[in-house]
Amino acid sequence: MNSDFLIVGCTSAVGSRLLVKLLDQGFRVNGIRFNSNCKIKNANHSCESLNVLDTDPQIIVSKFPSRTLLMTSWITTPGIFWDSPLNSKWAEAYKDLIMAFKANGGSRIVGLGSCAEYRLGGDSALSEASITEPSSAYGKSKLEVCRFVAQLEMDFLWVRTFFQYGPEDYDEKFIASLLNAFQKNQVFYLRDPSGRRDYVHIDDVSEVLFKLIMKGSRGVFNIGTGHSVSGYEVASIAHSASGNRGGVLVSDPISQAQNIFASTEKLENEIGSVEWIDIKTGIKQIIMRKNLS
Repeated sequence: MNSDFLIVGCTSAVGSRLLVKLLDQGFRVNGIRFNSNCKIKNANHSCESLNVLDTDPQIIVSKFPSRTLLMTSWITTPGIFWDSPLNSKWAEAYKDLIMAFKANGGSRIVGLGSCAEYRLGGDSALSEASITEPSSAYGKSKLEVCRFVAQLEMDFLWVRTFFQYGPEDYDEKFIASLLNAFQKNQVFYLRDPSGRRDYVHIDDVSEVLFKLIMKGSRGVFNIGTGHSVSGYEVASIAHSASGNRGGVLVSDPISQAQNIFASTEKLENEIGSVEWIDIKTGIKQIIMRKNLS
């Protein structure tokens, strides 16, 4: 029997949240996971550990026939993912999977893109109509998949997330590394104090994407708050939320002073206004979850 959804990365930060939301609505959801275990026990869900990069896509779509394909996994290892050759491998694997999915009767594609697909720089909000001129292998490969899907004349939804953060982040990511330093009462050496970024909490990413999926939205949408915060502001908020343990020292500053933030106009016209989790609340939530784990 065909499922309603197949999630590639059903145990990932976004995929796992979408899985729960879809199951709560009574949908049948299959999943592909990688090294992590699936903790969901639900009659409407089955998943298997498979490496999409070296598994025949025909095997995947035959094993998990579905109406909608959700692609939530990609290489995201800090310090590596921006220019890793694995980006092109992910792009090729997804394009092959999309073609097999379409040939097997699949009807809708949902992809998780990135603001890295845009030309970054300047001081204006990035809209869905902004120039797509990525400078990284990561952004180029994401954009390659987006354009590939768009030319297939399939029903597709592609979201470009801005600077996503949450409790599952790698320790090397900016906010996680701040909190880890302060937890150990250490000084954090900040190298980009003035660069401003649009930080969006993982819970907001999954909730907004879920609303777009449920509405049947089509095309490209940004997922960002529309507001940017400087690196120094984030460090100060994290320091305060950590009980002022440790400290922040600007060391060997680098000039990344871009102001990267999303235009939310198209998104809000589609699903209405969004009550975004502000950065202070989001950081406090991460600390609370880590203390409970």
